[in-house]
Amino acid sequence: MCVYKDLRFLGEAVGSILQQHFSDFEFIIVDDGTGDETVQRLAMRDPRIKVVVNERNVGAAAASNLGIAEAQSDIIVRLDADDVAEPTHIGRLVAELERDPDLGLVGSSVRFIDEEGRLLGAQGMPETDVDVRWTLLFHNPFYHSSVAFRRSCFEAAGPYKEAN
Repeated sequence: MCVYKDLRFLGEAVGSILQQHFSDFEFIIVDDGTGDETVQRLAMRDPRIKVVVNERNVGAAAASNLGIAEAQSDIIVRLDADDVAEPTHIGRLVAELERDPDLGLVGSSVRFIDEEGRLLGAQGMPETDVDVRWTLLFHNPFYHSSVAFRRSCFEAAGPYKEAN
C-alpha cells in the first residue's frame, strides 16, 4: 500500500487488511513523502506492518516498486490507501494462486462505495482465461487494487514504469 496526500480513508483501509481471515502476511506501507506521522502510528497497531518512508514524494509507480522490493513474499497483493478489502479478499486471491501454479495474476470484482461506505454499485470482472484475454483487447480487465500476482511474473515483466 502506498500513501501520499489523502489520508482520510487510510485507517479504514489498514483496518480492513488487519481483519483479513487469511492472517499470514506482511503488510508493507510506503509513506511516499506525506510528512505526517499517521502512517508511523498505524504501524504500531500490528507487528505485520512495516513502514517504508520516502522523505519526498517519488510518485505512485516508484513507491510501489519500492514496496514490492521490500516484500519478502512470492505473492504480492495490492490495495490502495483509499480502498477497503472484504475479510476474505486476500485469502481468496492467495488460494487461487496456490491452486494453480500457472497463474501469474488474479483479481476480483469490485464494489463501489461512497465516503460514508454506502454501496453505489458493483463491477463484475472477467473470470476465465478466454474472457480476460478478450477484454485485454479493449481495456484492462483488472482493478489495480484488487489484484495479487507472483513476484516472479512482476520481475519478468519489469517494474512499474516510473515518470521521468
